[in-house]
Amino acid sequence: VVEHTLHRPGLVLAGYDNLFQFQRLQVLGNTECRYLHSFEPPERANVFDRLARFDIPGILLTAGNTLDDDLIALATARGIPV
Repeated sequence: VVEHTLHRPGLVLAGYDNLFQFQRLQVLGNTECRYLHSFEPPERANVFDRLARFDIPGILLTAGNTLDDDLIALATARGIPV
């Protein structure tokens, strides 16, 4: 972790990553998790991959939110702690 500020990556999940602050811990709250769960599993993995392809230091889940096992496996394979 090289920046102490947190980042909510909603725009990255939606496909806009031009100004993405990937050096920060990424926070997935209710909005981001509901957005991810609005997709069927194959597309959900593609959307999550938009985030996981960056060298981010970690993902924090808030408010009791969880990620599907396949998304955790994708993050783990990329060396991203969840």
